[in-house]
Amino acid sequence: GRAPHRKRLRQQAFWGAGGLLLIVAVLVLLASDPEDETVAVRPRSAAPSALREHLSEEQRQGFWIEKILDEPRVFLLHNLLSTDEVEELIETGEDKGMTTAMITPYGSNELVPSSTRTNTAAWLDFRQTPLVTRLEDKIAAVTGTRPEDAENL
Repeated sequence: GRAPHRKRLRQQAFWGAGGLLLIVAVLVLLASDPEDETVAVRPRSAAPSALREHLSEEQRQGFWIEKILDEPRVFLLHNLLSTDEVEELIETGEDKGMTTAMITPYGSNELVPSSTRTNTAAWLDFRQTPLVTRLEDKIAAVTGTRPEDAENL
């Protein structure tokens, strides 16, 4: 079963969720106006209004955006995902079939298993589950984009 791998998967999901947050932060960076000199940290209750409808009351209180760097513009989104959402995301990935990281070696056109990367991943389809739909909507609300224009999670 899945139990022996649960700790490793949780660690990977933690970093995967962190990676998702980094991706979202980069998208926010790309979508934001470079001339805008916004406040470095939004108060915990100041989730963007477009995002509010996608967050529970508890998440609204805990979500905030921290400006990390001006050049390049980098932001950290705190508490975008709840613990329950991370757990459900792990299970969705397990059900989809986590696979070993694949790479294309220099000078090659073929994907091969990586001998150095230790992660496993599963690409989730657009609107695959209600959770995936909620996450896509949250990311779109934060970045000011449309969910259908994003890459798969």
